[in-house]
Amino acid sequence: MAEAVSDHNAPSRLHRVMTSGATEKKNFIESTSEVPPSENMKITEFIKKNNLQFGDVVCFGDMRAETAFIITTNDLWIRNPDESGSAYLTIPVAITQHLTDAVTKFQDLSHENPINILLKTHDKFIEKRFGHDLPEHWLFDVHFSEGAITDSFVRYDEDISWRFKWDAVTLDQLKLMESQLKQPQSGFELTIELRGDKLVEYKQKCEALFPGKYGWIKASPQLPNGWRLETGASRMGSDYRRGWGLHQEARFEANIGVFKSEF
Repeated sequence: MAEAVSDHNAPSRLHRVMTSGATEKKNFIESTSEVPPSENMKITEFIKKNNLQFGDVVCFGDMRAETAFIITTNDLWIRNPDESGSAYLTIPVAITQHLTDAVTKFQDLSHENPINILLKTHDKFIEKRFGHDLPEHWLFDVHFSEGAITDSFVRYDEDISWRFKWDAVTLDQLKLMESQLKQPQSGFELTIELRGDKLVEYKQKCEALFPGKYGWIKASPQLPNGWRLETGASRMGSDYRRGWGLHQEARFEANIGVFKSEF
């Protein structure tokens, strides 16, 4: 693990590069070109000329963070890895490993666009939530929008991860899930067809529970812990078919139960 440097924890600044009018706007950089330099010497020159610091973000163009770069510790930069696939900012381990409090540094950037921050277990944000007794190989992927957490994942290794509610799990549950996810899993498909009065009843209950034209999308079977589902639906004339692919992510002996539907 790289040595964390607390002096780097000052809040990050986001700069956008413009060919004209930049001096009239806050955190905009005026440049003769909106094409980022590619040679190390020119990158370092650009960084020093504009007084950019470790962790600052430079965006070339107005499209979210599609062409964004994050300043590294050696007066160079790395391109935004964009794990969202939607031109949003991802702060990678190559940056956060040098920090003791990466969330404090980057969280405010989410007020402009959603971001996700990859955190090792030594980060203060993780230690405050789960303590110090965490396996070093874990990696947390925490998503922010408007300064608040919107999603969270723990990556146990390159192939296994688990999505969880940030305020709803314990460290023991995270450890249990890792052991369960490494066991053989199973899955099956469940399809329900609704016709006539049953279809009318289904629609009425969906509208009552989930207001809106597409409330039926949110209706699904109640699952025991350790299972997830993929949904699908189709309409055929006066009939309605609802389908789910159910996948076992983990086995909890204390939570064995049957699948049941509200309908």
